[in-house]
This record gives sequence, structure tokens and C-alpha cells, in this order.
Amino acid sequence: GGGGKGGTGAESYRKMAEGWIRQEEEVERYWDRLKAGMAIGSTAFLERVRARVKGDKREQKEIRQWKRLVPFERVVKAVEREKGESWGRFCDRQGDWGRDMVLWVARKRCGLTVRELGKAVGGMEYFAVSKAITRMSERMKKHKSLRSPLRHVENDLSNVQT
Repeated sequence: GGGGKGGTGAESYRKMAEGWIRQEEEVERYWDRLKAGMAIGSTAFLERVRARVKGDKREQKEIRQWKRLVPFERVVKAVEREKGESWGRFCDRQGDWGRDMVLWVARKRCGLTVRELGKAVGGMEYFAVSKAITRMSERMKKHKSLRSPLRHVENDLSNVQT
């Protein structure tokens, strides 16, 4: 059903979804610039920025978020440790949760846009990255076995590393 002037319901839905993605891309390009620029930097750069950020962390959400940002490479290393294998071994493996977890955690913890995450993992398309993040959210709801690895990765990222 859903046919009519605009074509099939599936075509209408696809056009609507593409519109949402374009809108999200626009917002990301302008809104996430500062956070993304910080997160792409080295750990040393992030530490210098954190040291300069002043204010009451309880009252200023942005300051708390900046202090939590981690470099993308740290997310990869945390998932590698949890899986017990290197990124190169699991990043392209069909059905493996490792890449999706890296993308899901990095989206929350690195301040990178979806487009930048795609570049960071070797040129994934925007839609594929977005789909992987959504898939990971759905997997975690269905498979309680992923909650423990995620908790370990989050704890790993919360520990201050020098």
C-alpha cells in the first residue's frame, strides 16, 4: 500500500529517509565542528585542551562532555582488548560486532560526525555508518551478552591513560 502520485510507499519512505539523513548531515557539519576537531587531535592535544577548560563541571554540560572526549584510536584499542584480536582482523568480518561497537562507542565518546567516523574506519559511506550504529543499538537490546563487553570498553575509556 501507500501508492499514489509519489510512487510506491517504499519509494516515499526512501525519499523521506534520505531527507532526514541530509538534514542530519547539515546539522553535523556545523554543530559538531569544534568537538570533532578536538577529538581528531592526539591524546596530548586533548589533554592540553582539557587542562585549559575552566568552569563548574556540574553546571556546564559542554565542559563535562569535552573532558570525556577520547581519540578514535583509543576506542579501537579498547574494543581490540575486549575482543582479544586486532582491528584489522575483525573490522571487515561479516556479522562481527566489533566494528559496530567501535562506531557506536566512538559516536558517543569521540565527538566525531557520522561522516568523519566513515573516514576514520577506511571510507565507509555515511548511510552504512549510520546503519551500523543503529544495528549496534538494536543488538545490545536483543543480546544481553554484548552488555558486558560494552561495559568493559566504557570502563577502559574512563580510565586515565598516559
